[in-house]
Amino acid sequence: NDYRKIEVSNVSINSVKIKSTTKATLEVKAEVKNPTKKNISLLNAEGMLLKENRDFILFSLADTVTLAPGADMTIIIPVDGKVVDPIGILSSGLDIKSWNKDNFSVEGAFTVKMGKCPKQRVKINNTPVRTILDYLRKR
Repeated sequence: NDYRKIEVSNVSINSVKIKSTTKATLEVKAEVKNPTKKNISLLNAEGMLLKENRDFILFSLADTVTLAPGADMTIIIPVDGKVVDPIGILSSGLDIKSWNKDNFSVEGAFTVKMGKCPKQRVKINNTPVRTILDYLRKR
C-alpha cells in the first residue's frame, strides 16, 4: 500500500483562530514527504476529541489538503472545532499547547484518496492523542 510510504513529522498547532465562544479554527502544521508518484488527498476528517473519555470538542476538516507526487514540504491542515464541554475548556486552560496530551483521545474517521484509486475511509476509536502524535513523529 503506497500510503505507508508517506512520512509525517513535526506535527504541531500552528495557530488558533477564535470564531465565537464555542467555535474556533486550528491550523495544524506538519512536515510531510510523499515519495509516491500519485497525488494524495485528505478529503474529509471528522470526529470528537475526548477529555478523560468525555465528549470535549467536535472537529472536522475545514478544507481538503493535497500533496503532489514527490512533495517534501510543510503543510497546514485547517480544522474546525466546536466546544461541547465549555466547563472542560475552562478547566483545561485556553493555552492548547499546555494541555496534558495524556488526558485526551480521539474518536472519528478520515477519508483519503491516492491518485485514481478509490477513496479509503479510516476509523479511529478512542485512540489516545499521545499515541497518534508519537506514531506520526516516528514515521
